[in-house]
Amino acid sequence: MVKSYDKEYQTEKLLWGSEPSIVAKELLNHRKEGSVLDIGMGEGRDVLFLAEKGFKVTGIDLSKVAVNKCLDLSEKNNLDVDLLVGDYLDYYPKNRFNIIISNCTLHLLDQKDVPRAIIKMKKMTRNNGLNIISVFSEKDDSNVSHKFKIDELKEFYK
Repeated sequence: MVKSYDKEYQTEKLLWGSEPSIVAKELLNHRKEGSVLDIGMGEGRDVLFLAEKGFKVTGIDLSKVAVNKCLDLSEKNNLDVDLLVGDYLDYYPKNRFNIIISNCTLHLLDQKDVPRAIIKMKKMTRNNGLNIISVFSEKDDSNVSHKFKIDELKEFYK
């Protein structure tokens, strides 16, 4: 399990802003409906955007502060979302999802947990579903604990 970002989320300002990520916007070019799980949703910018577009969205994050911020925003905007505080690796939903998004979260895991997380994503995704994953690669100059090799994710989806 990685650390919670409760402290970082305790400001009134949204840490990642309110605009949806490129990942969420790009999803609309491939799907217009379905159930979505957003892993490491933060304050929910993508959760809220996709719910507004008609998707049935579930979000999970370790930070109770972030999840509560998203809950407040969803209520203010009259959006129906399912929000959970917890570790994705300990989450076992009743149903599988059409789409699972992991936007800049896998690099936060211990290296040994990455294969488990991806295998779990695949198992939790319905047939003909999508796993959308964005990570930091060796080419990025970001200061993250794990930078993925260029084809590392492709190996999990052979």
